[in-house]
Amino acid sequence: MRLIKLNLALMLQMIRARLIIPFTSVILVTISSPQIAYSQENPDDKIIGVGNIDSNGARMRVEPAWESEVIMEIDAGMAVIVYDYYEEPFVKVKEEGVVGYIIFRNLEENYVTELIEKEVERKEIEEIRKENPMLARVMRKYGKRDGRLVYNDKVWVGMTEEMLLDSWGEPDRKNITESIYGSSEQWIYDRGNYKSEYVYVEDGVVKTIQR
Repeated sequence: MRLIKLNLALMLQMIRARLIIPFTSVILVTISSPQIAYSQENPDDKIIGVGNIDSNGARMRVEPAWESEVIMEIDAGMAVIVYDYYEEPFVKVKEEGVVGYIIFRNLEENYVTELIEKEVERKEIEEIRKENPMLARVMRKYGKRDGRLVYNDKVWVGMTEEMLLDSWGEPDRKNITESIYGSSEQWIYDRGNYKSEYVYVEDGVVKTIQR
């Protein structure tokens, strides 16, 4: 981890002038330009957990923007506190008392990244709901990827029986086969012109599709 050098003299001057408060939330940086004071901690910030920086390392920025100043280089494997804040592609973190923004993909996958991904998906689905409530409903039920497939009447091996019902509806006919290995079902969908599509379901999962 490498922290950009702080200008302590300027910090003291600004504290005396009541321009900033003397807490760790204030970061004074010098990067080949005049010193600027940044206050980034917020008492309303919610911490969701601890994440580890991946093998590429990470650059912490003052603001969630590519053009923002880099204030810290965080080494691979370092643990950082992660806040409940995400603005694509940046997430808010704290390392050794310094608060800033890193690229989300610089975090190794763990429960924290899963929480962030779920929250991002929830917000995206909420936006979709305003325009297409039906699509949003199946996305909430099955996730964004599978929900969109179900909405578009797609079927695939590995989908659940419930997904199949939401995609194609009840079959026109259903044949059930019992054996020493258990039971399987053949769902028949008539498509007109003497054509049918067959879906074979075992234990609530689609195993075979015959068109």
